[in-house]
Amino acid sequence: MDLIIVAAGNGSRFTDENGTIKPLAEVNGVPNIFNTVMTIGHHFDRIIITINQKHEDLFANALARMFDQYPDDQAISIAENLDKIVIHPITTGLGSGHAVMESLDSLKRRSLSESKSNKNVIVTWGDAVFHNDGIIKELTQYDPVAMVLPVAKEINPYLGVILDENCKCYGIEFNVEGEGYHDQSVFMLNIKRMSDILAKYHELTWYGKCYDSSNGEFGFLFILKYMAENMIYASAFETRFPTRSYNNTAELEKIRKELFNITEVKKQLDKLGKPKRTFTATEIINHINELDNNGI
Repeated sequence: MDLIIVAAGNGSRFTDENGTIKPLAEVNGVPNIFNTVMTIGHHFDRIIITINQKHEDLFANALARMFDQYPDDQAISIAENLDKIVIHPITTGLGSGHAVMESLDSLKRRSLSESKSNKNVIVTWGDAVFHNDGIIKELTQYDPVAMVLPVAKEINPYLGVILDENCKCYGIEFNVEGEGYHDQSVFMLNIKRMSDILAKYHELTWYGKCYDSSNGEFGFLFILKYMAENMIYASAFETRFPTRSYNNTAELEKIRKELFNITEVKKQLDKLGKPKRTFTATEIINHINELDNNGI
């Protein structure tokens, strides 16, 4: 199976303290996009990174600096996946849905030229932060008709996925009050089915230079309502391994601190002789709180 990392934004809504674009902001000691490669890359045959063509030099420079700038173990981990990485530049600024549509089209062309015929693909965003690969192991147990997405229960999520009792998706809602389900910035797609759905949505909403939306962009999750209206439901499941993401420097700093704490917790667990396994986010956060309460 292949992985598509969509990192094709204009960089207009986020830059960190160093002026770095979102997917190249440092997380866990490396640009976040490399953290993704290090953490989940071993599950995939190819890693297609869809970028804004105006950022090609930034990504090339980040790769070139890898062995000089990053710790040896991290550089080696990235290098082990280097031959899998395909950089796919696109003209963008038209939203995450447009970028996914372009990525799937490129993937189909590559698969034809290489005589490969994968049925499904996993798509994630350049600002998704993976603590471990647990969510990928969960996802790969599914074979979606069109799309399957992990969700996590949150209080007052900015964006909530509307689900029925059978975990069928009916759309999204913003600024949810109370408990809601938030997507985890990672999706498994049936390549052929979702390519057709995205292309049809594009035809219906494209107005020559922009999409028929409040900001002129095609947001990927808006496809959930369109799919439900056409009786093609995306399905969801509640993950035990939530991801994180960031839209501003405060959120990024919170994630950096959390990852540092997780590293410290793993050291503590090693000292205690705990069996090596993948810990859920809840277990890790509970242990962090326990250390805090004990003044450690």
